[in-house]
Amino acid sequence: MVGRFVTRGLVFSIIVAGALLMLASMDRDETTRRTTGRLMAAACNGDVAAATAEWERSASRLDAAGRRAALATTLHTGATLGHPEIVRLALRWGADPNAATERGSTALMMAATAPRGSEIVQLLLDAGARPDACDELDNTALTAAAIDGNAAVVDLLLRAGSDRGHANQFGRTAASMARLAGHDELARSLDDAADPSARNRSSRAGSLATNQPTFAK
Repeated sequence: MVGRFVTRGLVFSIIVAGALLMLASMDRDETTRRTTGRLMAAACNGDVAAATAEWERSASRLDAAGRRAALATTLHTGATLGHPEIVRLALRWGADPNAATERGSTALMMAATAPRGSEIVQLLLDAGARPDACDELDNTALTAAAIDGNAAVVDLLLRAGSDRGHANQFGRTAASMARLAGHDELARSLDDAADPSARNRSSRAGSLATNQPTFAK
């Protein structure tokens, strides 16, 4: 449970920081700045009506870069906070399911620890999200789900082809991160078919990741 709240908090911090940086760089484009801010607010609340109204009012006035930024922010916010209806809207409007923050975090990684995560993960996979996309620390959505102890999301990602033997920059596989977070049963299930060489890398890493950042911020 602690892992779930910590991971979700980190990921949401990524969204907010990224959105603020993006909005700060858009002073010359008031329409884009306002539209993105309003869409983010609607997405935070899971307010489909408000998001739809804002998109219909403003989308035609955004340039290509503005549309991408607004859609990515809407998608990431909906994925993090567990609003599949917002995710579905953003995808229907043309959001890239593989859009990433500057640190490489994708909506799939965010959804892996979200409320209603299984539903959102399936939506994203169906839309073409890459299950093994990595952030700047080489964590994947499977890493996030393993830390969170979310066996249902882990199963979805494995069925979609996610590599359970993949190790991040600290030599940690999904199994070792699950174990570190106290999810021993999930760790054992991931270990059963994991690539031996990746497990060995994880073992050699020892406690290296214990005091290291887990996800890119």
